[in-house]
Amino acid sequence: MQSLGFRIRGLDSEQLRRWKRLTRPSSTRRKLITTAAIAWAGYGILGPPTASIRGSSVSAYRVVVLVDSSTSMPDFNTAVKPQLDRLQAAGIPIGNQSNVPGWSWGSATGYGFLSALETALAASPNADAVFLVSDFAAGDDSDNNTAGELRLRQLLIGHGLHLYFSTVHLPVPQPYRQLAESTGGGIVP
Repeated sequence: MQSLGFRIRGLDSEQLRRWKRLTRPSSTRRKLITTAAIAWAGYGILGPPTASIRGSSVSAYRVVVLVDSSTSMPDFNTAVKPQLDRLQAAGIPIGNQSNVPGWSWGSATGYGFLSALETALAASPNADAVFLVSDFAAGDDSDNNTAGELRLRQLLIGHGLHLYFSTVHLPVPQPYRQLAESTGGGIVP
């Protein structure tokens, strides 16, 4: 009767000792690598941070904030600042904050936010959301036009942005609500 012999190749005893030393439970390196892997995986899996503002959810990794600075707006510290504080408390950094003269998306109006949005996105190209706060008073939407709406949609789609409108006084008009919802954003009433 013949016997069959074979040899298993792999780690030699020195390599095995090193591997055990590096991976033993008390290894600081192992703990650090495990913690970093979990944190990195969780950041992408769990989704962006989410702020709850007056019953609405705002989710983003980085947000560009546009604040209506028209004379009809209430005091910044009582109407707007608490909302921005909620974003930051939820872990949503404000990449860029700009004042805008109004809430129209018209391309040729003095009461629009389109040019300010373009400037803010140039300064914060990694933003993934736009948060516009206004009182939605004074009928700025009468200055809206097709060219402005097309440019706004190009910016939103081109940058992969979610759009949120937050009102501090009157309800957000239906076309604005539809646009925000079409981007995956929404309305903060």
